[in-house]
Parts: sequence; C-alpha cells; structure tokens
Amino acid sequence: MSHELHLLNQQIKTQSVSPPPSMEEHTAPQSTSSTPPPVLKSGKPKRIACVECRQQKSRCDAHEKHPGPCTRCIKKGLKCDLKSDYKRTYKRARIAEIEKEFTELKKSLSSSQAADLISKIPSLAQHLCQEFTSHFHISNMKGADNRFSLNSSETNNSIPNTPSIYRQIDQPLSQNYHYASTAEKTILPEYVLHCEQKSIDVITLSSETIRALYIEYVEHFHPILPVVDVSKGPERLYKLCPALFWVIMFVSLRRFSEDSHHKLLLELSPIVKGILAEIMISPITRYNPTEEDEPILNASSVFSVQAFLLYSFWPPVTSSLSADSSYTTVGTALFQAIRIGLHTPASISDGQQKTPQQLFMAHESAKTWIICNIVSQTIATSFGFPAFVQFDSSIWNSIRPGSNISIPRSIQLMMEIAHFGDQVAKTLNSNTLDPYALVDPTERLPLLKLLQRRLDEIEIRMSHDLPSDDGFRRFQLLSARVHLLTYYFMDSSRIADFELQRGLVNLYNAAMSLINLAQLFQEKDRKFVKYLPGVYVLNIWQSACIIGKLIHSPLKKIVDTGSGKQSYLAAISLAAKASILKHDMAHRSSGIMRNMWQVFRQLDDKKMSSLSINIRTRMSASVFFDCLYLLRDQVGMTKLSNESQKVGNGGSQKSTPGSSTSSRTRKQRSLSNTVNAESKARKIIRTIPLDPQPIS
Repeated sequence: MSHELHLLNQQIKTQSVSPPPSMEEHTAPQSTSSTPPPVLKSGKPKRIACVECRQQKSRCDAHEKHPGPCTRCIKKGLKCDLKSDYKRTYKRARIAEIEKEFTELKKSLSSSQAADLISKIPSLAQHLCQEFTSHFHISNMKGADNRFSLNSSETNNSIPNTPSIYRQIDQPLSQNYHYASTAEKTILPEYVLHCEQKSIDVITLSSETIRALYIEYVEHFHPILPVVDVSKGPERLYKLCPALFWVIMFVSLRRFSEDSHHKLLLELSPIVKGILAEIMISPITRYNPTEEDEPILNASSVFSVQAFLLYSFWPPVTSSLSADSSYTTVGTALFQAIRIGLHTPASISDGQQKTPQQLFMAHESAKTWIICNIVSQTIATSFGFPAFVQFDSSIWNSIRPGSNISIPRSIQLMMEIAHFGDQVAKTLNSNTLDPYALVDPTERLPLLKLLQRRLDEIEIRMSHDLPSDDGFRRFQLLSARVHLLTYYFMDSSRIADFELQRGLVNLYNAAMSLINLAQLFQEKDRKFVKYLPGVYVLNIWQSACIIGKLIHSPLKKIVDTGSGKQSYLAAISLAAKASILKHDMAHRSSGIMRNMWQVFRQLDDKKMSSLSINIRTRMSASVFFDCLYLLRDQVGMTKLSNESQKVGNGGSQKSTPGSSTSSRTRKQRSLSNTVNAESKARKIIRTIPLDPQPIS
C-alpha cells in the first residue's frame, strides 16, 4: 500500500508541475542512498539492511549491491533506501500514517487525475471506492441525488460470473441514498462478495455457499432492517466481528434454497446461540474495532450489537411464544450498546480533523443505537412488555437538519413509528393508582383521540416520503394503529356506547387493512411473507384475533363481516406461508386461527361473547392474549367424546370412503365447516417439538 501511495503522490506532482515522466524512469527501482553503507574498523563494509527489508524483517543484500537496489526490492519493485539510523515502526502506527497521507492526497486529486491513475493502478480502485463510500456515509450532503461513481462503465463488463440481477458499479449502496426503495437491488461488486472458506465447530461453509448466503441476506433481509453496512462484504465483516458474520449466515439459511431440509440451519442454531452467550457472559470489549484486530468470537463491539439485533428480529425457530427469545436478546443488545457507549455517540462536527476510521465508527454507532431502540420498541409492543428504549438527544441529534451523520430515511421513518409506540405505552399506562397502570377511561378517550391525530400526521408525512413499493414501513405504521386502538377494549363497560362502537369499528378496519396490505404485497411478491420478522407475523395473528372477536360480538350488526371473514382467511394463509418448519410458531398459529374461529362462533351462539377482556396486563397485546386464554379455557372445559379424542390425539381409527369424516375434513377449507375444533386446537397447543428441551 505504501508503494501505491508513493506512485499516487508522484502522479499528482508530475501531472500538476512537470510533464509526464519517460518510461525509462520506471523500468527498475533505484537506490536513493547518497552515502555508502558504514564501514567497520576492520575495513569491511557493515552489513546493513535497507528500510523495506528491515521493516519486514526480511533477508537483505543491499550492502553487497550498493549503490544498486537489493534483490528483494528489485523483485518487489520497491524503493531501496539505506538508512543506518532507521528504526522499525509498528504496523498500526504506519497504517494510521498512511490513512492520513491518503486522505490529504485525495483532497488534491481531481476527477480526471483519478480516472487516469486508476487505469494505471487498478488495485487502487477498490480502496478508493471503499474510502469514498465511507466518506459519503458521514459527509454533510443534502438531497436525494448525491451519488459518486468510479469508472463504472469499464468495470461493469470486466467482472465475470455476476448474477444478472446485479449491475457492477462502484457507488454508495442503499444505505447512502436519501431513501432506498425496496424494489431497487442493492448493488455489490464481485470483489466485495468474495470470501474465503469459513469453519466453526463441525460446520464448514465454502466460498460459493458464503457468497450465495450473503446475496440472500442483502436481497431479502437487509431491506427490512438495514443495520449492517453490507458494502463491506462477508470477508471484511468477518474480520470486524465473526459473531456478526455467523449470525448473517444463520439468518440467511431460513429460506436458503440449497438447504431445503434446513439441516444446516438446525446445526448452526446451537452454535450461534453459544457464540452470543459468550458475548453476554464473558465479553472482550472493543470500543474501536478494526479489520487489523484478531477476529475473536466473544468480542463485544458495535458490530456484535448488530448481530444481536438481527438475531432478535429473526430468532431461532420455536413452537411457542413462551420460548421465543426476541425480547431477551434485544434487551441484551440495548444494554450492550450502552455498555460500549453507543448511547453517547461521538460528535463529528466539533471542528477537529477526524480520521476515516473515526468517521466510520461515528456513523455506525449512531445508526446502530437508533435501530436498537426501533427493534426494542417493536418487539416489546408486539409481546405486550415494557420496552427498553431511550428516545433522547442521543437519537435526535443524529437526524436533525444539518447533521454530519447521514441516517437513511427508511430508518428515520421506522424510528418515528417506534417513538410513537413508546409515547402510547407511556401515556396510556401511567396511572399509579390503577393495579394495571391503565389511565382512567374518562381521561383515556381524549388521549386516544390526540394520539390518533399524531399518528395521522406521521402517516401523511410518510405518504410523501415513502415509496409505494415499501411494504415493510407501511406494515409497521398499520401495526402501530392497531396497537393504539386496542385500548378501546380496556374497561369497555365504562365507555359510552357510541364512543366504544366508533373506536372498535376503527380498530376492526385497521386490523383488516393490516392483513390486506400483507396480502397485497404477497400477491406482488410471493416471497414477501417468507422473509417477514417473527414479530410481524405475530402482528398478523393479533389482527386476525381482533377480527374474529368483533365479528362474533354484538358489534357484528355494524361491521362488514364479509370482508372481515376474507381478511381472516388471508391471515391463515399468510401465517402458513410464513412457516419455515412444521410445528413452528407460524405453522401452529395458522392452525390455531382456523380452529379459533369455531370457538368464537360457539361462544356467540351461546350468547357468551362480549366486548370486554379479562387480561389487561399486556398493554396493547392484551386483546390477543385474552383470546388465547379464552381458547385454552374453552378447550379445557369441553368434554370430548371418545371418538373425537382419538381424532384429536392422532388415533388410528380406520374409516371407509363413504363414511369418513377425516377425508371430508381434508377437502373442507371453509371456516364454518371446521369439525372438532376444540380437539384440534388442544392437539396444536400440546404439540411443541421445536421448543427448548429441559437440561438435567
């Protein structure tokens, strides 16, 4: 690299001051020593190595070939210099010096000089692109069309074996745009995708497999949660944080076509758990990680926080909500982020000169801290738990107008929605006199209207900034509306009938809109629901429960039951398509929803349905968990006949084609004709093979 910088310096000087040098000047390296090597008292010349060989601790014959260059410098094409007082420098200090020199040289390099120089020194193209990309991340640029490209027309056709969905250009990736549309493919040059074979425990991933998994992650998972700087590629991410590398591989295996039986996914799952457990229990903290550091699995840094965030949004496959680790791991991510100081990001606008490494770390810290709060609030709201968030100046300073840190617009919109969820939880659950901390209904109604107006304002802003093809941010916005309006179920007997009915009708329509939106994007892209985070699938399930409860309630005379039933069926289908393994949470939720409809109908027929709920401890998720409690209670109270018990417990009763109810059941897909709903629901509830096993 030092030789390339020397050529870069010489190129700038010669183009700006003197005419181009002749070819003879570069035919062979010359020794620049003007004095002969020192002589011993015996009269023999002292054996002294040149600067380059001494720095690398290599054998040198400069004392024999003086004044010509040594053999190694001739072979490497290096400048051979003899200095008796030269002392070796540490590589880190030398790298820092090179970075500083390189930054100064870039400032004086014009675009025409850059193009000419890159054509002569191709190895500089990658480094220049990376440096300019890093600089673009944090530079104070305004507007959506600020882009930088290097030699794109020439490199596009020079890289073989590139998928047709990728265009080979050197420009900042989707995180650098003012807003990155989900329809636009994130563009990765081929050299970025290259990675050596990696092994851990009994698992070995070849270069081709790593490349395919990384493309899988960049195409389908990164647009949902753009927390990782994917422009670095798998090899550089591994050097920065092996834990992040293996989590990316683990998440990508969820839908990897070459692992259709999910053998590799199940084998890697306990290994990744072990890695993250080591970071939690015995971390080695790195406040300023670099690629020159030794890659260790239990390093705690900004990149390990990113690994926990991905692991929280796409957790290991389980069969029940009680075994889901999302809430636990996102709490670990947030506390780890505070421990390494991400909640107090360093300022890059204090007037002091910053190195590229400092600028890059400032951007990564600010972005990761914002997404920590987003993921924590999203997961906590879906499960009905208090959220570990800190929406304060540490976040708002990063996105204020004029900030030198460039945060993608998609992340800013997600942050607004998450902040709104935090406001809802703290506003409507702040009564210290109530055992559930719920605000009194007389105060709650005006607060609900005020929060609805606030959400309407966010939706209006998003309608201008959000591309029509970004279903993920729209899904999050509708989820926030559903969670807000569920508070109309709290203490419903103390709310005026008109206000209650109006609020629940709005909730019914919001739940249908959420499911219909997911169905719409699923029709546009059949892979849409397959890559949704687990909490998003949980939101679909919660919306279906709200629809089923309100259709089989005194409110059925007001709401559109036909559209509601279609949305309920769509939710069942979406949950089934989101399933990765049989008996996972998505698979079980699909079956539970189908049988829950019958339970709701039976309760309605018995005049036992109501608009009130018994569980009020889970905030906006209380309605959902009340429906699950109702299902368990109903299944437990129902006395099943011996025949239905055999069907529910998987009995081996034989049946004839003419009289079989099981064969007729397989053909029936209608909600109203589901038979033995209680026994089937009981069987589904008891079947949890993917949950953790007890450890003796």
